[in-house]
Amino acid sequence: MRDRRYVIVCNEHSGMFRGTLLFWGSRTEDGQERSFGGYTSDIDNCEIYSENEVKEKGYYFPKYYDGMTWEEFRGYDDILIEPEYLERLGYKQMRVCYKP
Repeated sequence: MRDRRYVIVCNEHSGMFRGTLLFWGSRTEDGQERSFGGYTSDIDNCEIYSENEVKEKGYYFPKYYDGMTWEEFRGYDDILIEPEYLERLGYKQMRVCYKP
């Protein structure tokens, strides 16, 4: 089993609402091929990756480290992060209902 604990945050594009993050992919099960396409603001449905899976796919994103500032985090177009560290950067999870 691979160590799936990272999400990829896309800072290059804006989320649906000001201040929301965009995450890569759609959640898959352990035995399925990882999703590297599309974006979502829903952390519960975005893909979760291992560091090796990302590298095997040919991506070399920086990884969040403890003590990284919000400005440093936002300075990368795409970055690997463990979801629990998002709160350290000031992000909170919210539930949204909307009518498109």
